[in-house]
Amino acid sequence: TLDRAVQKRLQQKAGQAIAKITGNVLIDTHASVKTPKGYLAGLPEWVLREIMPDIIVLVETDDDQILMRRLTDETRSRDKEGSRSIAEHQQFNRSIAAAYAMLTGCTIRIITNADFLLERSAADLADVLR
Repeated sequence: TLDRAVQKRLQQKAGQAIAKITGNVLIDTHASVKTPKGYLAGLPEWVLREIMPDIIVLVETDDDQILMRRLTDETRSRDKEGSRSIAEHQQFNRSIAAAYAMLTGCTIRIITNADFLLERSAADLADVLR
């Protein structure tokens, strides 16, 4: 919901700050954000050039599971979305991750965070980070 110029400025500042960190860094962010005007890349080109990731991990699950999680989550106010819209967003996330890989030469790993299988997802992520 932020103004586009504000969002861009914050992304630039974050990218510059992250790039200054030495050692391994794990960034928890969205591949893209759905806005009223369309999808916004979570890691635009100017951020990617600053941080140059080695790997991008997409954590996703079945569209219906996401919908049910959102419907039962009383801790946040969410936009109304159906499973088709969620599926579209996940497909866009995969596409934008591929574009990130094209710009940086990083690899992409998809981890499934299915209901009742959190330990498996955590183990998969730990394997990626080794």
